[in-house]
Amino acid sequence: MFEEGERGPDDELKLAFEGLATFDPEDKAMATRIIQGLILQHQAKIWSKAS
Repeated sequence: MFEEGERGPDDELKLAFEGLATFDPEDKAMATRIIQGLILQHQAKIWSKAS
């Protein structure tokens, strides 16, 4: 469906995600929730600008 490298993090984020891979499950879950919250905040900002 997607070509290799078409979807994925840029190099800076790849390094950060590699670091997250070493987290224990509890810390990894917390990092995931933080990232999801940042994504929602970003989307809300975009939607509020569009209206």
